[in-house]
Amino acid sequence: MLKITRKNTLLLGTLILTASGIICRILGFLYRIFLSRQIGAEAFGIYQLATPLYALMLSLGAGGMQTVLSRFVASYLAKKDSRRAKICLAAGCGIVVILSFSASIFLFFSADFIGTRLLFEPRTILLLRILSLGILPSGIHNCLSAWYLGQNQTALPSFCQLLEQFVRMGASCLAWLFCLSTSLPSAAVAAFGTAAGELFSCLFLMACLSVSHSRSPQKHRPISVFFKEKTLWYDTFRELAVLNLPLTLNRILLNVLHSIESALLPGCLVTFGLSRKAALSQYGILTGMALPMIFFPSAITHAVSVMLLPGVAKQQADGTPEQISDTIRYTISFCVLLGTSAVFAFFFFGPWLGRFLFQNEEVGVFLRILSFLSPFLYLETTLGSILNGLGKTSLVFFQNLAGDVIRILAILFLVPVFGIRGYLYGILASELTIMTMALLFLHRESANGFAVH
Repeated sequence: MLKITRKNTLLLGTLILTASGIICRILGFLYRIFLSRQIGAEAFGIYQLATPLYALMLSLGAGGMQTVLSRFVASYLAKKDSRRAKICLAAGCGIVVILSFSASIFLFFSADFIGTRLLFEPRTILLLRILSLGILPSGIHNCLSAWYLGQNQTALPSFCQLLEQFVRMGASCLAWLFCLSTSLPSAAVAAFGTAAGELFSCLFLMACLSVSHSRSPQKHRPISVFFKEKTLWYDTFRELAVLNLPLTLNRILLNVLHSIESALLPGCLVTFGLSRKAALSQYGILTGMALPMIFFPSAITHAVSVMLLPGVAKQQADGTPEQISDTIRYTISFCVLLGTSAVFAFFFFGPWLGRFLFQNEEVGVFLRILSFLSPFLYLETTLGSILNGLGKTSLVFFQNLAGDVIRILAILFLVPVFGIRGYLYGILASELTIMTMALLFLHRESANGFAVH
C-alpha cells in the first residue's frame, strides 16, 4: 500500500510541476519574443553575457543547498523526525543568507571591473548591478522551495513559479517603457525583470510559510531552544556541509566555466570572421532563442527530476533497491522516448518555428542542428537528479567538470575553424560524456544494492 501511495505522490507531484513548467515555458517564450523584437539580437547577446556571472554569484551564495535540503527533509520526514527536518531548514537558510548577501555585495561593487576587464563589454556593467539585487532573494527562495519539495508538496512552489514569471514579464514591460525615454541600455530591461521576479518569489514563499506555521495545530519548540542543543546543531551543519560542498563546487565550477564560455565564444566567432556585432547577435540567437526552444520539452523532465531526488532518497533510506532500479529504468525509457520525439519535431518544424516565433531564419538552422542533442540533454537532467538523490554529489561534480572542459576546448579549437557549429559539436561531445559516465556508475551501483555510504 505504501508503494502505491508513493507512486501516486510522485505522479501527482510530477504532473503539477509539469503543468506549471509548461505554462512557465510558454510565458517565457512570449517574454523572449517580446525581448527579441524590442531590444534586438545584439542586446539579447549582451544580456546573455551577463547572466553567467549572475549565475556564478547565485552558486556562491546558495550553492547546492536546495538539492541538499530537499534530500534531508525527505529523508528525515521518512524517519518521522520532523523536528530535525526543521532544524535543517533553519541551518540551511542561515548559511545561504550570509553567503548570498556577501555575493550580492561583491557583484555590485566589482561590476565595473568584470564588465570591462573580464567580459570586454562595458554595456554589461549596469546589468550586473541590477542582477546583484536578486541574489539574496533567490537564495532564500530556493531554501523555502526545498522545504515544500522535500515533502512532495509541489502545488505552492509551482504556483509561486507562475507568479514569478508574471512579475518578471510585467517588470520588464515597465522597464522597457522607462527606457524609451532615457539613455539606459535596452538589455537592462531583462535584468530588471529577473531581479524583480526573484524578490517577489522570495517574499511570497516567506509569507506562505509564516501563515502555515501560525495555523499549525502542533506546538513546536521555538528556534531559540534548538540553539541550546549545540551537538544537534553541529551535526546538522556538518551533514549539510558534507553534501553541499561538492554540489556548491560543482555549481561554482560549472558557472565559472560557463562564464569563460560566454567571454570566449564571441571572440572566437570574431576570429572565425564575424564582426563583433554579428558575433554578439549570433550568440544571442543561439543562447537566448534556439537553446530555450530545445529545452522546452525539458519542463517535463525537470518536473520528474525535482520529484525524483526526494523520492530516491526515501527509497534509499527505506532500503528498497528494487524500487530504485525500477525508477531508473522507467526514467531512462521515458527520457529516450521524449528525446526521440523532440528530434523529429525540431528537425522538421524548426525552420517554421524560427520564422513564426522570432522572425529569424537563423533560429531554424540552429534548431535543426540542436535537435539531435535532445535525448542526451533530457536524460542528463534526470540521471543527475537520481545521483544526487543517492548522495553521489561528488560524482555529479566530476561529470560536469569533464563536460565543461570539453566545451571550452571546442570553443578554443573548433569555433575558430567551423564557427558556431564547432561549439555545437562540443555540446554534443559533452552531453555524451556526462550521460555515459552516469549510466556506467548506476549500472555498477545497482549490483551493490544502492547501499547508503
